[in-house]
Amino acid sequence: LNTYLSKVGGLVENITTHTWEVRGFQGNDLLVNEVYAKELGSEKITANDKLCYDEDYHTGARLCNQEYDLTYPAKIGLMYVSDFGYAAYPEAWNISMYKGGDNPDEIRENNWLFMGMHEWCINRDSGASARAIYHNNYYTFTAWASSANQVRPCFYLTSNIKIVSGDGTKMNPYRLG
Repeated sequence: LNTYLSKVGGLVENITTHTWEVRGFQGNDLLVNEVYAKELGSEKITANDKLCYDEDYHTGARLCNQEYDLTYPAKIGLMYVSDFGYAAYPEAWNISMYKGGDNPDEIRENNWLFMGMHEWCINRDSGASARAIYHNNYYTFTAWASSANQVRPCFYLTSNIKIVSGDGTKMNPYRLG
């Protein structure tokens, strides 16, 4: 907020505090709508869920407790796995985010969020307390949280910000006002 974003006049004042969901999930071979259901929808875990935390890697002790906060209110967060999935063209929404289908290059080339990096998502792997989720191309993986991946800050704008021109393409990007 105080470095990069403050250089864009009027932007910081129009970033709203958002309640980020940091519950995590497990699952392989999931479609983007199934990932969304586990992140933010009807299948998200609760503090009472067995998947709230896995066993401690070293001691085997169960770490789940009622006080674990599953949300995080802040102006800046990381993207959800489903954000990256829904940024691909709609036909890709029916392809596993973990396997990438028969032609992951096509999905990557048609995903407006793709930047060619391994990027952390806000999600953790609920089956292993020291693992988090990242994406590369359209593939989604888990890795130890100590792994070196990129981060991309994400934020939500206040409701008074509107699209004033553009169609969202590379040649005619949205202009906000």
